[in-house]
Amino acid sequence: MLVSVQDVRRCLEQVVEVRDHYRQNVLNGDAVRKSIDQLRWIIETYLQKVVKVEDVEWKAKTIAAMALAIRDGSYEIYILQGLSDDARRFAYCKELFHVVIDEVEARTMSIYAHLEEVLATFPVDDSQPRKSTVSERLAEAAAMEFLFPYTDRLHFIGTAKDGVLDFEGCGAKRGVPPHLIELYCSDSYMDFFGKF
Repeated sequence: MLVSVQDVRRCLEQVVEVRDHYRQNVLNGDAVRKSIDQLRWIIETYLQKVVKVEDVEWKAKTIAAMALAIRDGSYEIYILQGLSDDARRFAYCKELFHVVIDEVEARTMSIYAHLEEVLATFPVDDSQPRKSTVSERLAEAAAMEFLFPYTDRLHFIGTAKDGVLDFEGCGAKRGVPPHLIELYCSDSYMDFFGKF
């Protein structure tokens, strides 16, 4: 999927800003396992965003969470009930970063069409999705950068024993699903994010 360098840079700069506030204002802010509730507090306090979070049950189990921008300037985040702890943490974190990186032109009113485009364009390298679809990838990257920053991923890869990386152990320590640890430590992802 084609994502502009400017969009990625702006997204990562916003993550750095949030992470700096988190480090300065959360007790043990440099801990490996970040508190998603404290992240929400940072977003509400320092970015002045109003965020309501609710666990919900819905039929479409493929959607772990979603964020809605409300006309009054607040946000609502809905998280699917029954997710594993790590999947819930990541989904919650990703939706909070939707709030952080929100742009009016990246919003959509058609959830079904949005999901269809996300599924159709994510695996295609040269696809040209709408801004709302790109925001899904950026929010995921932002969540990962907050929970497992690039420099930490470099260190993790560099300390592999006999070239074997313990994705399960790393994921358990950070509260991130192991498949995302593996994805973001892949050569292609490390090469891409290494440019920033």
